[in-house]
Amino acid sequence: MPGFQELLVIGVVALLLFGPDRLPELARNAGQLLAKLRTETSRNVEELGRMSELQELRRELGQLRREIDGAAGDVRRSAGRAVSGGAGRGGGGGAAPGAPPGRPP
Repeated sequence: MPGFQELLVIGVVALLLFGPDRLPELARNAGQLLAKLRTETSRNVEELGRMSELQELRRELGQLRREIDGAAGDVRRSAGRAVSGGAGRGGGGGAAPGAPPGRPP
């Protein structure tokens, strides 16, 4: 950041170059330009923040999908074992469908 003396020199040079009539207009335009620059910079920083959050959410979503796929695979394997294990044990004889377990028909 320039000090007071540097700003004074810049002001005197600008006054000599542009004259007292155009200097206020140039200062106003410079202020408007700086305001636009700040607005755009702020908007871009916010956009980068949203993109970063979105990438994090996508990463978490991928992790959740992998966990769900793993759990679904575990359920399928357990159900497959239960179905194949139950069919081999009964051998066709046993309680009638709907009869309480442990009581022959």
